[in-house]
Amino acid sequence: MKTPSLFGRLLLLRRRLKIGPKLSIGFGILIALMLVGYGLGISANSQATREIDRTTSLRAPTTLASAQARANLLRLVADLQAYLALGDSQYREDYAAYQAEFETNLAELQAIVDQPGAQASPEYRALAGSLDELRVNYEDWSALVPGLFELRDDQLRREPALRMLIVEASPLINTIIVNSSTMIKTQELSEPTPQNIELMGSMAEFQSSFYAMVAGLRGYVTTRRDSFKFEYQANLDSNAQAWELLAGKRDLLVRSQLASLGRIQEARAAFLVMPESMFEAVEGEHAREDLYLFRTDAVPLADAMLDLLDRETTLQQDLLQADLNHGRQQLGSAQITSIGGALVVLLAGLILAWAIGRDIALPILRLTGTAQEIQAGDLKAQAEVSSEDEIGILATTFNAMTAKLRETLQSLLDYLEQVKVVMGAAAAVEEDRFEPTSLDGLAQREDALGQLARVFQKMAREVRLREEKLKEQVRELRIVLDESRQQKKVAEITETQYFKDLQSEAQTLRDIIAGASEDR
Repeated sequence: MKTPSLFGRLLLLRRRLKIGPKLSIGFGILIALMLVGYGLGISANSQATREIDRTTSLRAPTTLASAQARANLLRLVADLQAYLALGDSQYREDYAAYQAEFETNLAELQAIVDQPGAQASPEYRALAGSLDELRVNYEDWSALVPGLFELRDDQLRREPALRMLIVEASPLINTIIVNSSTMIKTQELSEPTPQNIELMGSMAEFQSSFYAMVAGLRGYVTTRRDSFKFEYQANLDSNAQAWELLAGKRDLLVRSQLASLGRIQEARAAFLVMPESMFEAVEGEHAREDLYLFRTDAVPLADAMLDLLDRETTLQQDLLQADLNHGRQQLGSAQITSIGGALVVLLAGLILAWAIGRDIALPILRLTGTAQEIQAGDLKAQAEVSSEDEIGILATTFNAMTAKLRETLQSLLDYLEQVKVVMGAAAAVEEDRFEPTSLDGLAQREDALGQLARVFQKMAREVRLREEKLKEQVRELRIVLDESRQQKKVAEITETQYFKDLQSEAQTLRDIIAGASEDR
């Protein structure tokens, strides 16, 4: 005997299984597929969630803290530079605020590095090293900035040219101004001759050109504007000419004026060698010592810290972007998995619906059609038995019930035929043509109809006997009635006057006849 294939075994099993196990297996497979699909979706979502959690707990905070630290460091540098350049206290207050924020950012980065599991990541170990280097640079920065603030607040310390002008040149300038003023006042007391007036004009010209020269020098030292330097140089030439003119009139001076002129000459000679040093200081890199230290000491530290933060921010942004891309891929995979699972479940549902329709709904429809045919009167219709489940059993039972119904109906038809025989016998009785022997076959039945036939035969025989007796009685009654009727008619006749007259005449005739006889 050939062994059935696996597909054949499955078909045989499907045919033999009951509806309950079929539905249980079908829905069990559907639920299992749903659980598998959901499991795959949950697994993919879990991976995406882990990526998102890592991005949320590590990447994004690190990127944000690094970017904020970089921004706050840039603000620190800008506010420090602005304060050193302008001296506005608001910049110093802003510096303190941004410094606190920057230190908060460093603490946030340190907290991220200290998170459990963070050290297992190579990039976070690198972040820890960068953070240590950043802290070292920031400690050097923090130690440098207070000195820069102090230097900015001390103008003479921060500006060497101004210090030379105020500390070293100012006494000489004062000597020249005081002595030139003394000479002018002395000259004002002299006789106002044209010669004296011309001499006082030379003194005033010298003093005014010296004032303008010093003003230009002071302006250039404090502002570094070339216009002040040009003003200084122009007035220097004017002052030199005025000095030569005044020195050429030395013989016109009095003793006190000569003494003042000597002091002016000495101070002026010492003063004129200073502007070049001042120019070098103003035009050199040490023009502002605080800004020089800012450029040489603070800026390298800031650049180093910014470089560390730039590299870390760029790295974290790249890692964040990579994590986001990977997260999007995971979400895409999760969506594809979910959609695939849904399609598989949908396909399984359609197959299950088709199987239910084929194994349950379709047989029920066929059985319903057979029932409708039987309802329409076709008792020969048979339900198709295509399985051994409840529907197959129902179809088998339905066929058996239909066969039983046919038998019952045939029995009923036979019974009705016998009833018709009884009814025909009753009609024959009524027409007086009934023969009790016509029910002999029916009287042999053991059922109620046979009993009815027997009773009917008995009653028919009794009726016939009674009918015969009644007919005899009727005949006898008819004879009696005829005699009585005749007697009544005779009595009616005899009671009439006519009859009485006839009777009298007959008597008379009899008497006559009798008398005649006697006469013979």
